[in-house]
Amino acid sequence: MLVVEDETNLAEAIAYNLRREGYDASTAVDGYSGLDAALVQRPEVRVLDLMLPGLDGLELCRRLRRRSAVPIIMLKRCDGAGHQDRKPREAKKRRSRSR
Repeated sequence: MLVVEDETNLAEAIAYNLRREGYDASTAVDGYSGLDAALVQRPEVRVLDLMLPGLDGLELCRRLRRRSAVPIIMLKRCDGAGHQDRKPREAKKRRSRSR
């Protein structure tokens, strides 16, 4: 699995949890390095943050989708009144969906 997330601590936490579940997981910190990593590593699943520096997550998704039908999981942050950041909290759900 490839985790493309610009928040390094979050990317490493997601990758760590995936490894604990038995997946091979690597990380990239921006859209362009994520594209390069996806093309070289050819992961079975890609986890992309929507808001990435350089090449944003949506454009990265479009470019990857043109090349393969490998599953892509998109992450987004919910901030604001009454909303909380759901990324770490929903890691278990993402794992179960990717199996």
